Amino acid sequence: MAAPKKKTTKSKSLSADPEVKITKLEKINIDQLLAQAFLRHKDEVIVDKKHKAKEMQHLSSIIEEYLNCFVLIGYSIQDEKVIMLNMPSPKDEAALIDLLRSTFLDLASDRP
Repeated sequence: MAAPKKKTTKSKSLSADPEVKITKLEKINIDQLLAQAFLRHKDEVIVDKKHKAKEMQHLSSIIEEYLNCFVLIGYSIQDEKVIMLNMPSPKDEAALIDLLRSTFLDLASDRP
């Protein structure tokens, strides 16, 4: 005997259901809610960027107490890339780039 076939049903989204009708007023309300949510998100992103820039400036000023020119490369606690450069003069920039080049070459040559 063959096993009976199971019936499968496909779920439909509300927007695809012909019985669900959205009035013009509801559509306007939904559009306004979406616009407000977008604006709130945009404002939060701007505030977050300003906060991060302020933190980076603070960290840079602390490092400048000990180093004249520097490059900081790494990851934050939130796994975001962090690159901070401080090269006040062209002479400092040339010296730092030369140091980076030799450091990366040394690191690459030590790898198996």
